[in-house]
Amino acid sequence: MEHDLTVQDVAREANCHPNTVRRYEQRGLIEAMRDINGYRRFSRDQVERLKELLEMRVTTEQGEN
Repeated sequence: MEHDLTVQDVAREANCHPNTVRRYEQRGLIEAMRDINGYRRFSRDQVERLKELLEMRVTTEQGEN
């Protein structure tokens, strides 16, 4: 599995802020590899997982209102 997507790439595809991507990775909800310079790199699978998590968050928030 290739980890070739940057934080910005993932944020663009998941329609969220780059800080959201970083926060989800820091909390262990999605996984990232680090490149030689220490930058996060994500796989397409992790983008899909993030999208699912964000959708669940929206659904949960709507249910609370």
